[in-house]
Amino acid sequence: MKVWKAKEIAHEWVWAYAEGKKWFKGAYFSGSAAEQADNSYLAPHSDLDIMVVTSFEEPPLKIGKFRYKGVLLEVSFIPEKALSSAEVVLSHYHIAHAFQNDTIIVDQEGFLKPLQKEVARHFCQEQWVKRRLADVRSKSERGLEQLHVEKPFHELVMNWLFPTGVVAHLFLVAALRNPTVRLRYLAAKDVLTSYQLEDVYEHLLHQLGCQHMDAKQAKRHLTALAHTFDMTVKLKKTAFFFSSDISLEARPLAVDGTEKLIDEGHHREAIFWIIATFARCHLILAADCPTSHQAELGYFQEALADIGIANHADLLNKAAYTRSTMGTMCKAALNILERNPAIVCT
Repeated sequence: MKVWKAKEIAHEWVWAYAEGKKWFKGAYFSGSAAEQADNSYLAPHSDLDIMVVTSFEEPPLKIGKFRYKGVLLEVSFIPEKALSSAEVVLSHYHIAHAFQNDTIIVDQEGFLKPLQKEVARHFCQEQWVKRRLADVRSKSERGLEQLHVEKPFHELVMNWLFPTGVVAHLFLVAALRNPTVRLRYLAAKDVLTSYQLEDVYEHLLHQLGCQHMDAKQAKRHLTALAHTFDMTVKLKKTAFFFSSDISLEARPLAVDGTEKLIDEGHHREAIFWIIATFARCHLILAADCPTSHQAELGYFQEALADIGIANHADLLNKAAYTRSTMGTMCKAALNILERNPAIVCT
């Protein structure tokens, strides 16, 4: 399906969903698929991300992934207060990128389009890019400080993994690229290679522990993950914020998309999402079917062992290493910023 047609269908869903809802303030596209040219084809391993703006102080859990007239949509909520000014948006790296271009679907009260134009006007300015880099660093460091709490080990893996993966966003933000989620390491590789910073990329993979991973290992872990994933889809009951990522609708991204990465030679880049999906499956299984959680745990432990994790102490050591190299990573991001011809000096 052409991207323009997929967006048209997404528009249709938004109008149908928003009708009569007083808390609905608007909606816009986010994510990498929204950046594709309208005449290009939507990749089979892609979805369209929609952000629904609400008047709620604390928005509900995201709707997540679902198919609507043949298009895989992922719908999340964002409070209106998070878009209160251009300065607020420009300072938050995970929000700002969607406003670099006109991605507005519905502007119910007439504030989103003027906001988008103002953000786009200043998006490439050095002071705001540096502000967003500081936001990336803060998010990673705050997350890595949450490993001392008492939680089940699979939950602590999540607490370590995502703040570690946030470091990859430093380079995407400096290059004015989309801070993508699932493909963040592949995108970071592209940026760092283009700036002749391959050694920095190896350090980035070292933080994760997959720098020596080979394709055979990655494929073995993916095969095991597919088994756990399919079992979890059948057994899940409890609602988590990521529940729609563990579903039949999401399988083409979580499993098939990861297999495509490995087959294309990006096996090291595939490990982040393999570990993330494993951990999410076990969060669900631990809540809804503890016997299956225990039965499948060995596959997850094997994948963790291949990136150097056997216990809580390993997570703490990895977090300490990432914090200790943060200065070096930020320096490399500033190197990219200084050499990026699109940056406007202020």
